[in-house]
Amino acid sequence: MRDFNIVTIAAQTFRTCSRRLLAPCSFLLLFASFNSIAQPVSNTVLSADPLTNIVQLVNQGATELALQQLNSQQPNPLDNPEDWLRWERQRIALYQEAGEWQALINRINEQSSFIDHAYSEWFAAQQAEAMLELGQGHQARKIFRKLIWQRDTAHDHNALALWRTHIIRSYLLDNKANNAHAAMLRSAQDYPSDTSESGVLLRARVLLLAKRADDAAELLAANKKRANAKTLYLLAALRSARLSAVEVIKRVNARLKKKKLAKLDRLRLLAIKIEASGVEGNTGQTVSAIEKFLSLTREKQIDDGLFHVNGEQLWQAYRMHGQSIGNKQQLLLGDDASWFATADKYKKNSLRQRTIYGLLATQSRQIETRSQANELLIKSLRKRNRGAEIIRHLYLGNNDNVGNELPALARYSLLDQALKESDISLASRLMQGLQQAPAGINPLLWQLRRARVFVMAGKPEQASLVMLDIANKNPLTESQALDRFMQVVFDLQTVEAHEQAYQLFSVLLDKVELPKVRRELYYWMAESRKAQLHYADAAALYLKSSESKIGPQPDLWAQSALYQAAEALGNAGLVNDAERLYEKLLNITKDEARRGQLQRRIQQLWLKKSKAAKAPA
Repeated sequence: MRDFNIVTIAAQTFRTCSRRLLAPCSFLLLFASFNSIAQPVSNTVLSADPLTNIVQLVNQGATELALQQLNSQQPNPLDNPEDWLRWERQRIALYQEAGEWQALINRINEQSSFIDHAYSEWFAAQQAEAMLELGQGHQARKIFRKLIWQRDTAHDHNALALWRTHIIRSYLLDNKANNAHAAMLRSAQDYPSDTSESGVLLRARVLLLAKRADDAAELLAANKKRANAKTLYLLAALRSARLSAVEVIKRVNARLKKKKLAKLDRLRLLAIKIEASGVEGNTGQTVSAIEKFLSLTREKQIDDGLFHVNGEQLWQAYRMHGQSIGNKQQLLLGDDASWFATADKYKKNSLRQRTIYGLLATQSRQIETRSQANELLIKSLRKRNRGAEIIRHLYLGNNDNVGNELPALARYSLLDQALKESDISLASRLMQGLQQAPAGINPLLWQLRRARVFVMAGKPEQASLVMLDIANKNPLTESQALDRFMQVVFDLQTVEAHEQAYQLFSVLLDKVELPKVRRELYYWMAESRKAQLHYADAAALYLKSSESKIGPQPDLWAQSALYQAAEALGNAGLVNDAERLYEKLLNITKDEARRGQLQRRIQQLWLKKSKAAKAPA
């Protein structure tokens, strides 16, 4: 138990350290990890069946590791086809767990010649279901039709009913509501109606999309005890005029106040509120509901196309609500100054401000006005919770297209989001044609973001050039600026661009005078030299890093640097120097675990020297 506590405490220490403070933390972990290695492995950890171990990895969330092990351990289909098939079915389950639908489809296509005929229909069904997840209704429908009508043997009754249901859904994905309704009626003649919640909801969606709101309301009214059916009933009741728009909005608002509300149900309620607000003619409420919806999802549709909400609808809502505001204030389109002045009056009502900016951004005849309105709209959205998601819908559209007309501030906001999500493709496209920082954005932060995009896009040389330009034009003496600069250099180290990282640390060394920062720089320069296998150079730099100390004995940072220097000297073949450093650390270390580790290192050096002495000349 004592050893477990050592590892736990060390791991907690590691998590609290930033990259710049990693050296002393890693010194503690060197010894904590040694204690943990010595612990016996429980007999329950490993299973005799390697496939069982892979399933355990998936259950623990290590899907990529599970796939990697599956690739390396799966039997050859020619040597052991039955065992290969068992592993292949697990692979398909793994793709489904990870949502890798296209990979699943490609895999089945590539391995089709190895799949036994007895299992071919199962694999075909998994492939078609993956196509449904990707919205490929037509392709999925072709497979399901073949499975149903071109079969050699009788199928399981439940499988046939499921495939018929999938065909109905495929029509919905292709916006063929009438075809879906006809398929649903044919299926009802052959199979009892699916009374499960998912079955009821599917039938309701078909009826609503086929403009049979009365039938949908009747079906859902009989199932209102189910939460999702209760939600869709509000839509059916609105469209069939069973409930007024005012009453629907009242009920929607009551449900939206619930804290434990599933995301999909919240989106459905907001979509219903958008539609009801339009019926009621409440333009402000429409804008608010669309903004909330778009802030919660990037999906362009939900419930197989029953609800469509996108950025273009928000632009339209801005225009309609803006015109309503303008009519009340007796504003004329073309009098841009008066519109901006009115927006200034609504400082405590940011939604009305955004509405006016949205109207001017699309309706003004003046380029300068449209540019200013876009900038103010984006600034307002950046202050809103999850406003970056709304900006994405408004300015990238349905296909994430980055057009030349995209405002600079929108590019910056979306770039920041893309970097956080490691979306390299989008970040690279957003960077194109934008060399200078947008108005109101710190130029240093902008250039650092440019450098980071180049690093993530696999262009370390270009990133290094941007970083050198930053270093030449900025003093970097302020702590926050220096830290942000170093974080990008750490990124270069992470992608193993060690020469570029080393040169940038060297530039910083010429600019920085604080001893504490200088020893950090020496340490990270040594890390890059060590990664390049230049062990002697690395050792010299580690020793430079260890020189600064507080008090009569080396502090934790200096001890870590000395330890790394000894390691590097040993790798460089300078075992006598390495031994002296280990003994120096041994003299100042009181912790028994660390002392034991240092003594083992010294013993290993003795063995190296003994082996070298016995080697023939």
